[in-house]
Amino acid sequence: LDNADSTDRSAFVESGGGDKLRRWRCLRTPPWKYVEQFGNDNPENNSSMLFDLTRDPQENRNFMDKHPEQAANMRREIEELLKNQQNTPITTLSKNERDELEKHLVALGYL
Repeated sequence: LDNADSTDRSAFVESGGGDKLRRWRCLRTPPWKYVEQFGNDNPENNSSMLFDLTRDPQENRNFMDKHPEQAANMRREIEELLKNQQNTPITTLSKNERDELEKHLVALGYL
């Protein structure tokens, strides 16, 4: 999120993958940030965290126990986003677009 107003907007991110990597989903709807680990072979290893970015901008305290209703609402919002995403056509990048993306990822230190 590039512009100064981005702190007031919602954002959803999903990352990870592969058989042995942890997978994460995150939904930020200010002032809250909900993070869940999912996709483990053993569901008991999955976890969720809720952060209050106003009171704890460094994300040191998990507020799941204090605000379970907020966490449940954000979990439902993720489910709705994923459901709607299934109806979105997938766009394949051209070779030029892939090359440009790779340049950006290298510049950012990801590759």
